[in-house]
Amino acid sequence: MGPCSSKYKSEKGAAYRHQFVPDSGVGGKYVVQQGPSPKSSKSSSKSAKSKKAESTPLVVMSRNIYFGADLAPFLEDPVAGLPIFFAEFLATNFSRRAIALADEIEETMPDLIGFQEAFIFNAVTGPDTDAVKTILEELSKRGLDYSIAVSNENESSPPTAVGVLIDQDVIVVNNQRESLDIVRTDKAFFTDSARTRGWVSVDAKLDGKPFRFANTHLEVCSPFSPEFDTLNLVQAAEFLKEVLKSTAMAVIAVGDMNTLPTSNTYATFIKEMDDVWDVNEPDDGFTCCQPSGLDAADNANYLRIDYIFYSEASGLKINVKSAKLVGDKPFQELQPFFSSDHAGVVSKLVLKK
Repeated sequence: MGPCSSKYKSEKGAAYRHQFVPDSGVGGKYVVQQGPSPKSSKSSSKSAKSKKAESTPLVVMSRNIYFGADLAPFLEDPVAGLPIFFAEFLATNFSRRAIALADEIEETMPDLIGFQEAFIFNAVTGPDTDAVKTILEELSKRGLDYSIAVSNENESSPPTAVGVLIDQDVIVVNNQRESLDIVRTDKAFFTDSARTRGWVSVDAKLDGKPFRFANTHLEVCSPFSPEFDTLNLVQAAEFLKEVLKSTAMAVIAVGDMNTLPTSNTYATFIKEMDDVWDVNEPDDGFTCCQPSGLDAADNANYLRIDYIFYSEASGLKINVKSAKLVGDKPFQELQPFFSSDHAGVVSKLVLKK
């Protein structure tokens, strides 16, 4: 097996489900007690200010939205597989999943979200479906103001009898976090890719502290196609070079990395960055994969392939307050039981000078 699939037990459909169609805080206060010496009073004041600063961490999310159907039948036979794909796409009911995905965001209130498989489906007949736009509209109904900071259109399917499917990576920002400023955005495509894949990033400041937030969706690992394993590792190295080594800022990198913690790809990340999930060891933190039809009531995730990594910078430290999964429990008692075939990862990070 390749470097990112040493324990990859997914069956063919699950392994190929991630492939794409080729071109064919609470505030606080402190009270100074009577009697301390001036030195201890100053120390107490510094401690209290430090605690107040740590009460508003940066909250980040990595979330694979999911196209809503297994692409394998379509990839193997575009003519015969198209009706199979489209029937499952309809059955997984994105309009209902969008509400559940918005619930996850409302519950955790991330300041920055990295979306993968942020699809747009341009239908031949009937309404188009823009996944991110639909989620943002649902959040707006709840009085939450999120918007797209940067997006990258990875690849489109060939025109079909039902429509065109477009894959995107997207970063969304919480506009109600007043102390968060987006300074610069960037995006690029990988130079080595079986299909068009890339990454997006923003340079930002939180309370004046600079950092970079980057999001990607690496090539899927597959025991049936070993060359994809090599591409996964090559893309990871390129991603790290472009978003990490090109800046002196602290970096937070999120995404569906399509690789296991036992892989060479993961080792490449860990050589340069830390994994927020370390705070939860020995919890496995499985994020993938539910059945493609989202038609099982029990959580079927048995792989961890979605991550939040971080690296500190000179003069800026990052303290991981927490890391948790979202979307790992059914949100209703009928199909689709889950909001995506992946669970999302959310982390609270304190940036400290």
